[in-house]
Amino acid sequence: HIIRGEEWLPSTPKHVLLYEMLGWEAPKFTHLPLLLNADGSKLSKRQGDVAVTDFLENGYLTSALINFVALLGWSPPGAKIQDLLENDKAEEYKVIFTMPELVEAFSLDNVNKSGAAVDIERLKWINSQHIRLMLENGKTSEELMTMVKELLKEAGVDYSESSDVEFMLYLRTVVQRVHKIDDFVRLCGHFFTLDVDLATELAIQMEKEIWHDDALEMIKVTAKILEDIPQDEWTVATIKQTLRKACKECGVKKKQSKLMMPVRWAISGLPVGAPLPETMFALGKAKTIHRLNCLCL
Repeated sequence: HIIRGEEWLPSTPKHVLLYEMLGWEAPKFTHLPLLLNADGSKLSKRQGDVAVTDFLENGYLTSALINFVALLGWSPPGAKIQDLLENDKAEEYKVIFTMPELVEAFSLDNVNKSGAAVDIERLKWINSQHIRLMLENGKTSEELMTMVKELLKEAGVDYSESSDVEFMLYLRTVVQRVHKIDDFVRLCGHFFTLDVDLATELAIQMEKEIWHDDALEMIKVTAKILEDIPQDEWTVATIKQTLRKACKECGVKKKQSKLMMPVRWAISGLPVGAPLPETMFALGKAKTIHRLNCLCL
């Protein structure tokens, strides 16, 4: 078989004739629809990254790229391409495939005749699902940990004092917010230090947006209440209950973000991340209280 893009269709009769003139048996030719930009034009590197290496260097997994490309112009039996592009319908069909599953399911009979638009947001979602799959498997979770360690090293983050068990906890804590492998660096970096860097551009911008006159007092109250949790009861459930108690004590039971966002800023410097109780649990009691108290001195 020769499988190629539909732009080769006009040349196919010439190619068949050449095989006949040379006395060779012509292969079976299959032509696939073109990949398109969001505006419907032919995919071109002049409009952004299109090479596989570009995507790999930008935090996309090989398995996710294969999965994504397979769904460009092809759909699993019983599914329609448009259904797979709409999140509310995609859940009705299998969208995430491993390589063995693709080999089993793929058939040229299900290739669409019209061009397929390359939706980068869709690729990010598929990539996030493959990252989660890696964490669910013992062998691939270790591979993922090695990949993230290499990225942290390149970013100058020292993770040497964290055990592999702790490292894996950090990955599992933030994975729901991860779309690309390099997102782990931004979301996990603060776990490996005693103090959080509140002088980053992101932290400074966050402070401007969430700080208010009562923020410091709320951080003090939160630190005091969290400190009363026994070490052996430092769990996500207990932390969640304690944060609700702090909100009630500070009079923001119905506007919890007035307390939660300054506390999130104080312990991570990040406007977006894992839920606050999960973040505090992964940090540990000592480091969490230390970061909150540092602002109260």
